[in-house]
Amino acid sequence: MSVAVGSQTTVVDDALFKDYKISRAFLFPGQGAQAVGMGVEAQKVTAAAELYKRANDILGFDLLDVCINGPKEELDSTVLSQVCHHGCNIDIFLVYVDSILIYPEGKSDEL
Repeated sequence: MSVAVGSQTTVVDDALFKDYKISRAFLFPGQGAQAVGMGVEAQKVTAAAELYKRANDILGFDLLDVCINGPKEELDSTVLSQVCHHGCNIDIFLVYVDSILIYPEGKSDEL
C-alpha cells in the first residue's frame, strides 16, 4: 500500500497492520441529512451540553437553537448546516463515550 502526503509518496508495508483488528467505526451523517430538532437528545449528556455552550461563545450565536428550532431554510444553508452537523456529530460521539462510562464493559456494545 502507498500513502501520498503532499507531493511525497511513501510505501507502507501492510504487515504493519496484520494484528490490527477494528473494534469500532464511527460514521456520521453529512449535509443533506439535517432536520429541525437534531441535537436535542444529546443535551441529556453533560459533555454534549457543554460543547454547545462553547460553540455558542465561539460562533456568537446559539447553535443549539438553530439545530432544534430552525427555521429549516436557515438550517439548510451550507454555512449553518455544516456547523450544525459538526456539532451534532461530536454530540453523537460524546453520547457514545458517556454510555461506555455508564455501562459495564461489554454492556455498551448493546447500544
